[in-house]
Amino acid sequence: MPSRSQRRKGPQLHAKKKHKTGWMWHLPLMLILLGAALTVVYFWHTKDQEKVAVFDHAQQRLIHQQQPAHFQCTKEHQNKLEIITYQPKNEKFTKEAPLIHQQFLAMKEAFLKKHSLQAGTTWIQKIEKQVLNPKMNKIILSSQFFTWNKSKAHFNQQPLQQSALLLSSETGQEPTAKQIISSEENLLTLKPIVQQKILEQVKAPEQAIDQVLNLPNLSFEQKITIADKQLIITLPQEIAGLSQVSLPLNSVLPYIDQNYVMNQPIEQASSLDANKKYIALTFDDGPKAATTNQLLDVLAAQQVKATFFMLGSSAAQYPDTVKRVVSEGHEIGSHSNVHNNLRAMSPEAIKADIQAADKAIFLAGGQLPMILRPPYGAINTQGAQVVDKAIIQWNTDSLDWKLKNTPLIIQHVMQTVQPGAILLMHDIYPTTVAAVGPIIEQLKAQGYEFVTVDQLLNHQAKPLIQYFSQNDARNV
Repeated sequence: MPSRSQRRKGPQLHAKKKHKTGWMWHLPLMLILLGAALTVVYFWHTKDQEKVAVFDHAQQRLIHQQQPAHFQCTKEHQNKLEIITYQPKNEKFTKEAPLIHQQFLAMKEAFLKKHSLQAGTTWIQKIEKQVLNPKMNKIILSSQFFTWNKSKAHFNQQPLQQSALLLSSETGQEPTAKQIISSEENLLTLKPIVQQKILEQVKAPEQAIDQVLNLPNLSFEQKITIADKQLIITLPQEIAGLSQVSLPLNSVLPYIDQNYVMNQPIEQASSLDANKKYIALTFDDGPKAATTNQLLDVLAAQQVKATFFMLGSSAAQYPDTVKRVVSEGHEIGSHSNVHNNLRAMSPEAIKADIQAADKAIFLAGGQLPMILRPPYGAINTQGAQVVDKAIIQWNTDSLDWKLKNTPLIIQHVMQTVQPGAILLMHDIYPTTVAAVGPIIEQLKAQGYEFVTVDQLLNHQAKPLIQYFSQNDARNV
């Protein structure tokens, strides 16, 4: 008979044996489950590797397709973004790097405004260089994003972005105002062109005219750049909401360094033929409704353009005549406001008089005078500095103001005229108007061609210079 201790151990041994048997029975199941899990993990890992391989292959194909010949490639990974940069071999763009980086960042920001950044997005950057001349390089930047389509396993091509930088070959930076304009004289010449452009662009020019006429002189400290056939000038002060103006390069070519003009076709104003005879007809003291309109009829019939030096007070009196002069393609200059002798006036009085004339002429015809004929031809250095316009004199005086006789006026002009002449007449005398037709006919018979003062001076008239004829320019 088993002892008491043996009877107690019996159930314990039986329980241990049963427990051991149950654990051994679960082991195969656990191994099966582990194997299945490992299989699933392996399967998904293999799938991920396949997807990675497909992506890598597609990206390599993309890089190969996009790479230009003779360009080197660099790669960079940046927060879900694969950046591929192409640039010409042996070009480092060290000096230009900050501006290039800034441009590419702007392109990236433009992309992110329309798209969220997804893993696998590939950004192709291209940097190209054109040597325009010894002073200037053109850096062309191209940016294109390719977004990865997981479901279709290919790249979606986003729109191409491009921009160009016109940079100094010496500094790798945008040329300065001093480099582009080069002289104070050229800055002064640009000022009335800028003033006219402002008045063309503001919504209410008649309200801005006083502020425009008091525009400070341009300076080399201002931001002046060239882009897209335009000279872009940041104004010294905002006018009617306008902070900068863009001038077509073909209107300012004589006043800028040609080395800083991008190598794009630019339509230049035609030059005069050195083998031809030219003359500029100029008329002072108008407008006067009756006589000026009769004169315009004569000029229209003869297909001749002339230059009218107007008094501001007369322009205000006959605005319709001023409008007709402008609409028919004639040139307008200032002849002061009330025909005072500028030599006898203080700088403050000269400024007030010329600004009053400019305002009246602009309000009447929509154009600011770019040139001045001082009354009596009287001007000195002090006055010229205040006026800030090219001074147009003459070398042939019709004496119409003295003769007041049509045949004598014709005779005197034909006896004294010479090629390249600036001919002085007045559109306020009926005897002058009657003489103009015959004078034109006789000069045409002698081979003369008629041009405006601006054309005669090849669009290069500058302040502080007085012009007597096509080839006679003198400092004031």
